Amino acid sequence: MYTGHKKAHRSTLNSNFPFDEEELQQTERARNHLTELHINGINYFPQIIFQCSTLKAIFLNDNYIDMLPDNISNLVSMRQLSLSHNHVKTLPKSIGGCLMLTILQMDHNRLKRIPESIGNLSCLEKFDASSNMLDVLPSTFCRCNKLTYINMANNVLQALPLNIGNLEHVQHFDLQANKVSCLPLTFDRMRTLRKSTSKLVLIENPLIHPPLEVCLQLGMYGIHTYLKELRRSDAHKMNYQKLVLVGETMAGKTSLAQTLMNSSSQLTTDQQRTVVLEQHTWPAEGGLEIQINDFGGHEMYHLTSPCFFTPNVPYLLIFDIKKYTRQTHHKDIGCWIDIVRMKVPRATIRMVGTHQDECSSEEIGEKLQYIAQTVQNDEAKWKADITSQLDMIESNECLGDLARQHRQECLQTHLNNLPNLHEPDSPVEIRTVSSSDLGGIDSLSSDIRELCKQVGSNRQDTIPKIWFDLYEMLQGTEYDNQHFVHLDDLQPYLKELDELEALKLHEAPTQKLESESDDEFYMYEEESDTESDDDGDDTTGEELNVALKTQCCMKVPSCHYQETNAAKKDVCSKNEGNKNDANAHQPLVFPSDKSETVKYREESMCLAPVSKRLIAALHYLNAVGLITWYPDDEKLKNLIFHRPAKLVEIFKAIINHDIKKQLDFKDVVFSTVGQFSKQGFARAVQEFESTANLSVAIVRCLWHKLGFSKEDIESLIKLMIKFDICYEVLESKVAPGLQSSHSLHIPWYLSADPPQDLSRMWPQPPPDDYQQLTMQYHFPTFCPRGLFERASVRLHRHIAHRVNWKNGVWAEVDNRQILLTRATIDDESGREVVFNLSVRAQVTAQEPRHTDDISQLWKTFLSIHRDMQSLIQDWPGLRCDLFLQCAHCAKMGKDKPGLFPGEVLEQQCQQDVRTVPCPQYPVIFPVPKVSTDLVYPPKSCMEKEQYFVTYSAGVSSETSVDHASSPVSEMDRLHLGVDILQEVTALVQKKYPGISFVPSRDRQDEAQRTTTVREFHDQLSSRVQHFSSVTDYSIDYEDFPTITERMKSVCLLVCPEGTATGFLVGPKHVMTNYHFLQLYVEPALRTNNNPDRYTATFHFSSMQTFRTRFCPTYYLSYDAELDYAILELEHVPPHAAPLGQFVSELHVCHQDGVVIVVGHPGGQRKRVDFCPIAVVDQNFEVHIRNVRGIPDNPTDFPGQVAGRANYHTSSMFHGSSGSPGFDKSGNLVVMHTRGFFPYSNSPSIVEQGVLMTSIREHVGRTLGNDTRFSEMFPPQMMDIG
Repeated sequence: MYTGHKKAHRSTLNSNFPFDEEELQQTERARNHLTELHINGINYFPQIIFQCSTLKAIFLNDNYIDMLPDNISNLVSMRQLSLSHNHVKTLPKSIGGCLMLTILQMDHNRLKRIPESIGNLSCLEKFDASSNMLDVLPSTFCRCNKLTYINMANNVLQALPLNIGNLEHVQHFDLQANKVSCLPLTFDRMRTLRKSTSKLVLIENPLIHPPLEVCLQLGMYGIHTYLKELRRSDAHKMNYQKLVLVGETMAGKTSLAQTLMNSSSQLTTDQQRTVVLEQHTWPAEGGLEIQINDFGGHEMYHLTSPCFFTPNVPYLLIFDIKKYTRQTHHKDIGCWIDIVRMKVPRATIRMVGTHQDECSSEEIGEKLQYIAQTVQNDEAKWKADITSQLDMIESNECLGDLARQHRQECLQTHLNNLPNLHEPDSPVEIRTVSSSDLGGIDSLSSDIRELCKQVGSNRQDTIPKIWFDLYEMLQGTEYDNQHFVHLDDLQPYLKELDELEALKLHEAPTQKLESESDDEFYMYEEESDTESDDDGDDTTGEELNVALKTQCCMKVPSCHYQETNAAKKDVCSKNEGNKNDANAHQPLVFPSDKSETVKYREESMCLAPVSKRLIAALHYLNAVGLITWYPDDEKLKNLIFHRPAKLVEIFKAIINHDIKKQLDFKDVVFSTVGQFSKQGFARAVQEFESTANLSVAIVRCLWHKLGFSKEDIESLIKLMIKFDICYEVLESKVAPGLQSSHSLHIPWYLSADPPQDLSRMWPQPPPDDYQQLTMQYHFPTFCPRGLFERASVRLHRHIAHRVNWKNGVWAEVDNRQILLTRATIDDESGREVVFNLSVRAQVTAQEPRHTDDISQLWKTFLSIHRDMQSLIQDWPGLRCDLFLQCAHCAKMGKDKPGLFPGEVLEQQCQQDVRTVPCPQYPVIFPVPKVSTDLVYPPKSCMEKEQYFVTYSAGVSSETSVDHASSPVSEMDRLHLGVDILQEVTALVQKKYPGISFVPSRDRQDEAQRTTTVREFHDQLSSRVQHFSSVTDYSIDYEDFPTITERMKSVCLLVCPEGTATGFLVGPKHVMTNYHFLQLYVEPALRTNNNPDRYTATFHFSSMQTFRTRFCPTYYLSYDAELDYAILELEHVPPHAAPLGQFVSELHVCHQDGVVIVVGHPGGQRKRVDFCPIAVVDQNFEVHIRNVRGIPDNPTDFPGQVAGRANYHTSSMFHGSSGSPGFDKSGNLVVMHTRGFFPYSNSPSIVEQGVLMTSIREHVGRTLGNDTRFSEMFPPQMMDIG
């Protein structure tokens, strides 16, 4: 029955059903020494456990226990109690007697209450009560101030205790899927949660205080700022709702909007068609304002309209019932439902037919019946499609566990996010109206107002009044004629509010506002002799004191008054019951002196600088869609687009179905602002019509009418690029005037066929020495309009030259060629849109596998694929099936190539597998094989991130794309060419003052300039000719045996968490890097203190080794700055000379020098590397940043630091930390320390070692007169050269 070794004193016991208490009772010796117990298959808490006096950990997971005994407090030694996955309904009050308990796991039970006695668990560090039925958390829980981990996910908590701020050490707090709408005012006192390493989960809560957007956008910083603002000023409840009108062009959207607002017929003409977006404000009952967003229906506007679709907004799908037919159903209705449901999760959509006055009642009834039935059928198809995909996942062998879980979560999310097209359990209802005779308008108006209230009730955000005032100001008449507001212009506004708040504070710091009710304002006071409880919970009193005093001076939501009253009563009741306790704390008393209250209020109002406060407010307004702002974009962060309609006006001038009518030279703006001649303008227009390249000069003219400055226009061009509407086409710097001037390429305007020489540019099949990777993106149900055009724009980030047409792009970068195409496939199963992304490159047939050619091919392919995935994920409900085309089939030029499932990009092939069969097997015989190099990405390309395939829905929280840390693209390099040239020229001019590369018209100056340049050229040529001899890697043959002998003193250090290199520095001491101890040894000691796991191995030869243990807990001397530590060995290694006696006083770190580094990289065999010294100066920085593509602001960049040596290495990377470095005479000069990685997943650009003379000097200061210093570094040996 029992498992484990049969020892006399067994400390751990595992038992499975049936559990035999009698057998355990008879084993008295086992009971007296048992510290850990695991039992499964029981339905009660075994009483025999109470006889095990030494038990520290009890694991009763996955049982059927429904209650705990009242004498649980008798387990005085218990440190951990785990009852996960049981049926426990309540915890006994006696649980508070388990004073040594540090971990309590009660997840997946049926708990409804937690006893107040839990506050006695002063040692509790981890508490997991997730997946229960808890609706309240007692305030005493917050006395457990050693808690670092709290998991309350999947409960029904409606509020948190007011004194939650006591838990200052919590690093993990999970509140996912509860019913918490308000966070306490003291929540921001959980200071540890502000750290980047901490985790706070608040999703799936109806948060309105603070709004969920504040929590998600800014985390604890946003919560902290929000609560401080609330403590400072009044709270305001947002009272607005958006209403979005969508539908085909000329469906009657604008007429309907105008008629609803004016309650009278307002018909629009063809010339008054909406261009992209019109906005109207429609007042409703109860102070509710409905903002109507009327989107243009022309296909051209599909590129930008979905960017403004937001959740928690009702959508009215408007269609002309007179023109509607069964054949046009998809265009008029089905397509628009797809657009909204793919873009907006759980969208509320209602359909409205216009022009009812032009149809008979019979015709209307017949059409509405067909529409309702078709929509219901579509709903059933959506659910069936997702369900079938879920059923297929389990049988997909290509999916790993993580990918399978991700796909299931995405599909389940998609299922949950289907649109709301009608009331629950009701048929589809479609309204019909007429803007001409007002038929049905009143009824529709009433329905819309009610619908807006219902949707709006889901988000009634409470925000600081200053945030709302900021929004009101941005919507004021002062900014009516502005398309955006500069960030700096808002600073004086907040300063003015600060002054008003300070004035109000000193005038009436504690006066009740007239608008406040009695239950919203009170001053809590207690008699001076009232005593608090005896649990030492003075922090609870302090938090209540702070919160209650704050509420004396402000208005907050009612939920906070309720929890404050509850907390007050809790403290009062405890005080009442502990009056006679001599150890009780003093009562909570508020200051009655006005000046003292003012002082408190002033302290609570100490906030961040105005700019930071402003940014927090803007983040919220941006998150909820009231403004548009790009704080992470250097060019756009200073521009606030305060009204979406104004932002859209910017697009109107460029993205317009009638743009060709605007390009008329008769408009004087083109000749005055654009400085165009008639011929030049005609040429620019002709180029636009043929290539979709719109001259920036024309753009400047079109925007000039809106009053933009030149600087504004530069920023707005960046905005267009950010929306993936266009990309910049720059004039050639090498041959100016031979190609088009600076322009914007807008793919939507393309109408050209593929180039005639495409077959030459992209021959089929690929040439013999080329390999090709192809990904197919299949959209079987719906493909958003404009998605391919946006993909075409995104592609420009990765390429240097391109040729465009309506359904394709051919491009190249370095020796790689790219083809992106769009095709529509019609068959018996329906219509399907397919994007094809192909990348090919010349590949040499050299070994080992995954050569540089293959790796570069994959890097280009995956970087573009990443961008494609990012675009697809902008549509959370979009289904996209991915297939990797068989490279063998592509090589053979087959029309129907084999397709691997896209999930292969997430897999890693076994090292001994070289080929896999074509996916068309067994259709084809003999079975063709394809190299695994062309199916599975190289490991080096996959270390950056996990590639999750977007199959059906949702963006996973694990999916992350970090473009900022990627190398500079080829196009960026071309654009940076002039900047690089200027930097290099500046360096040359610094070394050669007066040199100039620009010819002079003056003959004498030109002769002098030419002489200077020629001298520079001669010096440079001489240096290039002798470059091979600049670094001398050779050593004297007499010194070679000396170095070989000293290499025997290098050892491999091993601990349970990792490896490093060390070397014998004294008779019984080894030296290594201090970071090896910090990152590997010290963490390992927490879980494994077995001394046999901490060893040093000296490899004297292939046949002779010596292994001994080192002491991991004692360092003779160490320093984090110099990154060294000296460890003591258990035994003295033979045949190894201490290297401390050979430390060189000479400085070998000069240019063209060499360091010989000896180490165990990766914990493998000992290796020797001749490392040339690297001089890190400005020339080095320019070369690294520009030629090797390092970002302008690398995260890790070397410097020329005193006491350090920089050098290049070919093999001494991870695991070689602590390696000794010798000069050519065998003297010990450096200890290898680190490499520099300017961005994540980049190779090291240079390595660095610490000079041994600096380390020796520090050891001398640390040990003083200790004889061990002289043993390691003998004085008579310090001048070896």
